[in-house]
Amino acid sequence: MKENKKHIIIIGLTGGAGSGKSTVARVFRRRGACVIDADKLGHELLNEKLPCFAKIVKGFGSGILSDKKTIDRGRLGERAFSDPAEMSRLNRIVHPALLREIKNRILLCRAKCPARPIVIDAALIVQWGLEKKLDILIMVNSLKKLRLARLQARGISMIKARKIIASQLSVSKTKHKAGIIITNNGTIGQLEKKAARVWNKIFI
Repeated sequence: MKENKKHIIIIGLTGGAGSGKSTVARVFRRRGACVIDADKLGHELLNEKLPCFAKIVKGFGSGILSDKKTIDRGRLGERAFSDPAEMSRLNRIVHPALLREIKNRILLCRAKCPARPIVIDAALIVQWGLEKKLDILIMVNSLKKLRLARLQARGISMIKARKIIASQLSVSKTKHKAGIIITNNGTIGQLEKKAARVWNKIFI
């Protein structure tokens, strides 16, 4: 690993909902990484001024709109997670635009600071086939019961939390693609220390 550290430019950071990958991303950001947050970009694509907005409203109807005529992510999520066909429809609309935006952000990070490591924080890296374009893929893994508890702590119902986890690629299918696996079955502090050790292993 250390012999190749100078060549590692793009790191993929993946893990299911509630796994703790956002915490790892935060640790990496503090150490100088340019972090591209796929969830955040996905939310930005719902802006009414962007093409995805009209496509989503056309596909799912005005019932997903809030009183302010913006997309209510809660309502959209309920529709999408209620039926695999609805989820596929949403993914067909959002994912192409999201992948384009990720590529744009990579170019932007490189232009601003060519020597700065880039971290793509996304749950669906393997589904998208992005792992083939990475220098290394890191997976954050956690027990399902802990992931469910963390999602519930965010105000998500148990039923919806189960649907969210079920909609994502199985752990086993992601695990064998990862070069490094961080197990997160403890405290946030323990996870932060593990993330710091992984960073040091790669770059120091």
